Amino acid sequence: MKRILAFLLAMVLALGMLSGCVTNPSGRNRNKNKNKNQEKGAEINIYVGEEIRNWDPALMYNQASAAKYFGLIYEGLTRINKDGKMELVLIDNYKIIENEEDNEYKMQIQLIDAGWSDGRQIYADDVIFAWKRILEPEFESPAAAMLMNIKNARAVRRGDATIDDLGLEALDSTLLEITFEGKIDYDLFLEYCASPALVPLREDIVSRFDDIYSADYWAKKSATIVTNGHFAVKNIDPDSEGVSITLQRNTFYHSLESSQETDIDKYVTPYKLHIFFKLDAEGRTTAYDYDYNTGVLEIDGTYLNTIDDQIMYLADIPDTTKGVVTQDTFSTYSLYINTKNGVLANAKVRQALSLALDRTAIADLFPAAKAATGLVPLPVFATKLRGDTFREKAGDILSASANAAEAKSLLSQAGVSSGTITYTYYVGDENGAAVAENVKAAWEALGFTVKLNPLSINDYNLCFFRDIGTEEEPGTNEYNFEVIAMDYQTLSTNAFSVLAPFALEFSGSAKDTENNDFSEVPAICAYNSEAYNALIEEAYAAQTRDDMLNKLIEAEKLLLTDAPIIPLAFQVDTYIYHDDVLSGISTNYFASRVFSKLKMKDFAKYKPVETEETN
Repeated sequence: MKRILAFLLAMVLALGMLSGCVTNPSGRNRNKNKNKNQEKGAEINIYVGEEIRNWDPALMYNQASAAKYFGLIYEGLTRINKDGKMELVLIDNYKIIENEEDNEYKMQIQLIDAGWSDGRQIYADDVIFAWKRILEPEFESPAAAMLMNIKNARAVRRGDATIDDLGLEALDSTLLEITFEGKIDYDLFLEYCASPALVPLREDIVSRFDDIYSADYWAKKSATIVTNGHFAVKNIDPDSEGVSITLQRNTFYHSLESSQETDIDKYVTPYKLHIFFKLDAEGRTTAYDYDYNTGVLEIDGTYLNTIDDQIMYLADIPDTTKGVVTQDTFSTYSLYINTKNGVLANAKVRQALSLALDRTAIADLFPAAKAATGLVPLPVFATKLRGDTFREKAGDILSASANAAEAKSLLSQAGVSSGTITYTYYVGDENGAAVAENVKAAWEALGFTVKLNPLSINDYNLCFFRDIGTEEEPGTNEYNFEVIAMDYQTLSTNAFSVLAPFALEFSGSAKDTENNDFSEVPAICAYNSEAYNALIEEAYAAQTRDDMLNKLIEAEKLLLTDAPIIPLAFQVDTYIYHDDVLSGISTNYFASRVFSKLKMKDFAKYKPVETEETN
């Protein structure tokens, strides 16, 4: 018997367009099915095409596939549905408190009665811990930009106030009070609350296993991943063939009483999802071929019938495949440029490197993608939910085709004709490997020497953290890359969350608190522009969303001229399934599958199987 294993999850986000006091239409109680003789529900095998590299919601900004699983296991205060409408999720009701005379502006949020996967209630302190963690000076996350309206948030990041000075307080176990710096757009803040980076977390779990560099890091092991979403992580099982993940219905979802094991849950229909992918000898997910008409999936010589073997869902398949469903995502495949590294310190050189790339050809290297004509991805809204998009308002900043002549002219102006560039990417990403070869050829045509540096999961992830070291053994205080390919994730439906992390005070980069150094740290690519910082400050202080939009459009143009980040392709999500067997698959606005109501016809006759390789 040969196991084929691994995982996928989807992201459910939510955003807010309400003010005043709003009641959750779903209510706080649930009716439970008490029929103990009822089947537990379907167990469904799901094949996915990419390995997930990061389980920490605050650090999910560099991989598109991460956006497809967080929503299965985590849930935020709000979400946005497929129509772009905000829905309250963990919020029962909220109210705004304003006192202009005392410059007091607050929001009080009453949480619903809901449980973690181990049965403990979700408390206001769980939200406070997750947000304080992001705003701690030594923590590295661009999600910090979305929390800067909270009172003293910027002072905390600068080291001018302690984390306990932050305007967050639990008035009782499920009543959260947020104090803001001044009058803000409360609807926009609720939109930020839908970000997968801002979901509640358990301090008793995270604080015990918080060393990102350790194998015991809480987000790497099923035993320490406690969730509040539709599913709980029951097993993460890596072996020589790949990785399998078993997700089991969270029986405490939106309830403090566990539904009976024999019940089909009111909110979550499937009992288990067995999610897997297969790795080749180089650690890449193996290529596969799928015949929609016969339902046969071939993975590296192994033939599986999607019905008999319950392979009911595929991800990252070509958008030309029969029966495929596609949707634009919030991910822009991009290159981070370390602007402190040698020849890359020159903005004209970076702009030349960007101009030399054929983005249409690069997009064609993905199963489904579109040439990136800006950094902000296609679905991000301009000023309001279900309105115009940012891209429609900002237009195309980058050309989809290469302009080698202009690139060489810029290099001539910069006095640069050669140099060596190390290009880092994740070894398990087959698409990324193809992109690396394309970029290498384009840049070498300009006269550069390009060294490709494929890294394993752990080594790749560590590139996104500065080598700070300790007081006894100080590190280099630098990021360990020159150019690194990554999926740049938009963390909300507002472009501020995309662009603000490149401004000095909004970067979210970690400070060297071990050595009492609270100096401002530029973005992960070491970019620091006074003009760009000023534009983001103006966007932050904007009184209307139209004013904010105009400043963000200016900021994106400047950012892509300075080119500390080079966008390549807008990612497109693809999936396929047999609708004569499966039903109830839905999606949210962030192009993530929602499997809570997934149904499988005649599921009782199926059972989990191990697949055999056919010779």
